[in-house]
Amino acid sequence: MDFVNSDSVKAEAKVDESEGEVTFNNGVNPENLEEGMVVSFRVQAKDGYTLNKLKIVDQNGNEVEYKKVSEDEYEFTMPVTNVTITPEFRKTNIIDEITNPQTSTKFIGIIIAILIAYFAGYRNFKKEKKS
Repeated sequence: MDFVNSDSVKAEAKVDESEGEVTFNNGVNPENLEEGMVVSFRVQAKDGYTLNKLKIVDQNGNEVEYKKVSEDEYEFTMPVTNVTITPEFRKTNIIDEITNPQTSTKFIGIIIAILIAYFAGYRNFKKEKKS
């Protein structure tokens, strides 16, 4: 005879699967959790997205405290009620290289001119010092 724990609670992930996903670690069954259990999970953003905010709320509307374990891993202690894990993602804008073609050659020219002036002045200073 199977015993079903009537005190079990659930953790539901509300996530837009086109932006990212939530997976539970260590064989945790989010449908059958117990109060006081430490629940470990990962939040992974899809390409082109990054995690902006993470919120865990119990069924009474109270925020559940969690801690970040690694770059994408989190954990919390299961309360007495069901919880909802809601990650919020945002699109990332990747800029490989920022250049301004109007100033890059001018900037290099100015640096070269400063170096030439410095070395010419230093050479003249050494000549005057010897005399």
